[in-house]
Formats: sequence, structure tokens, C-alpha cells
Amino acid sequence: MRTFRSRHAPNTILAAGPFTPVARQAPPPWSMRPTTFRWLAILTTVFVYAQISLGAAVRVSGSGLGCGNDWPLCRGRILPPANTHAIVEYAHRTVGSITGALLIGAVLVGWLTFRHRQPLIVRLVASATGLIVLEGLLGALVVFKDLSGALVLAHLAVALALMGLLIGASILAVPGSGNPTSRTFRKLTLLAAALTYILLLTGAGVVATGADEVCKSWPFCNRGLGSNFDGVVLYATLHRLAAGVVGLFLVWTLCTAVYRWRSVPRLTSAAGATLILLVVQMAIGYPTAVSHNLSLIAGLHVAAATAVWCGVVATAVLSHNPSSIPLSREPSGPVPRA
Repeated sequence: MRTFRSRHAPNTILAAGPFTPVARQAPPPWSMRPTTFRWLAILTTVFVYAQISLGAAVRVSGSGLGCGNDWPLCRGRILPPANTHAIVEYAHRTVGSITGALLIGAVLVGWLTFRHRQPLIVRLVASATGLIVLEGLLGALVVFKDLSGALVLAHLAVALALMGLLIGASILAVPGSGNPTSRTFRKLTLLAAALTYILLLTGAGVVATGADEVCKSWPFCNRGLGSNFDGVVLYATLHRLAAGVVGLFLVWTLCTAVYRWRSVPRLTSAAGATLILLVVQMAIGYPTAVSHNLSLIAGLHVAAATAVWCGVVATAVLSHNPSSIPLSREPSGPVPRA
């Protein structure tokens, strides 16, 4: 088969031969392979997840001021002293710095790859870059303000939003099956993502107010038998009520995805994996609620909740049929033989 460039459309390569000749779009100048961006976005998402998990470790281990009130230095030094709290806090900051560098690379590669084919991906990673800058500023304020509960909550909220944007960009860069879901189900997945986001923030609010230390019974705080809305215990009670309602809604939505939309394999895989993570998260939630001084369990609780958030976001994006957005602009129709 012979190929030649069109005189009127230099970026279009015309293929002529004995078998069904078609026209295809030539890669724009300085373009990169979508696979490169895909793996870079996935790697950046992994680092954001590590940053959130390390942030949980910093919180539950009491290492928030492990480097004192210094930022970006650690107790006036480039490297942390031989102290567990300082090392944990320094690791959290280091992962955040690496994440920022990866995001800058993802923006550059995304712009080179998708600026002509799918600008939405470029906008997503560009927004994520803005969020990582905000995340760094909030991290510095958290240190300077001696771990203010409101700032810690905002710090987590930005990190979760950042992860959601990266997951969306990663999925949009992968061609899908092309089988659409119903509008009703798509709305359900968006609602599930919004409720999960709010639930994670209420959980962070429980820790920020210290309600987790004064409510060590289950399912409610009054020896597990009745609700208690006194003082900071209100946060723990409302979080547990919200966890029950949102948990049931998530189970229903994810089961619907698994059993009704088998024609979209990636959607059912994401929903099934998220359902398993949700069960694990619920199992970890009970010992977290009733046990004292179990920093490891509390850290796993946050890590599992973040993994559930990732799965719900992935399910929502996949339900919107990203494959309907073409990854390239290919003219349709036959081209006369040369």
C-alpha cells in the first residue's frame, strides 16, 4: 500500500492500495504516544495515594511536627535527624515534592499528546497541577499553624480532589469498549463519588476534632446503645450514621455495575474491585472505632478509604463511556485511488 500527504491537508496521510483505501490523521508535530502519558498519569496517581497514606501515618503517629515548625527544611536541616517522627514527616514532604515534579511532566506530556485530540485531558492534568501547588501551600500552613484541624481537613480535601482528576485523565487516555451505560446509572455513579468524598471528609473531621478518642464504642458512642450528640461526639455519631447510609448506597451502585453492565468489562472490573475494597474498609472500621492506641489500624483505615474513593471515581468515569471521545481525528470515508 502506498501513502502520500495531501496537498491541501498536510497533516493527513492518504493511503491508496488494492484494499479499501482510507484517510488517516498524521500525528501532529512534537506529538507523543498516548501510552507514555497513560503510564505517567498512573505513576503520578500512585504517588498521590502514597502521599495521602503517609499523611495518615503522620497524623496517627503524632509526627505532624516531627520537623518542628520548619518548612521546607526539617529542624533547620536539609535531611531529617535520626528521629522516627522527623523521618515520617520528611518522607511525607518528599513524596509530595516528587508528586509535584511528576505532575509537571504529566502536564507537558499530556499537552504534547492530546492538545489536538482530546483537550479535556490537558485541562484535567493542568487543574491537578494547580491543586498540587495549593496542596503544598496548605501543607506549609499546617506546619506553621501547629496542625490546625481546619487546615488538615482542607489538606486532605485537596489531595482527594487531585487524585480524582488524575484518575479521570488516566482513564480518558485509554480507548474503551464503546458500550454506553444508561443516563440514570451515570447519575448514580456521580452521586456515589460525591457522597464518598463527603464521607471521607467527615471522617477526617472526626480525627481533627478528637472525637475518635472520646467515642470508643460501636455503633454509637453511648456504650454502643444510643446516639449521643454532645460536644465533639456529634462528629463521630454523624460520621458513623453517614458511613452506614453511604455504604449501603455504594454496595447497591457497585452491584448494579457488576451485574447489569457486563457489556463494559472495564466498568465491571473497577466496580467489582471497589466492592471488595469497600468490604475491607468496613472490616477495618470496627476495630478503628473501638480500639485504643492502634495507630496501624487507623492508618490502614484511611488508606483503605482512599482506595475506595479511587475505585468509585474510576467507576464513575468509566460509566460515562470515555471511548465515545475519539483519541484522534480521523476523516471518514474512502479516498480516491491514486
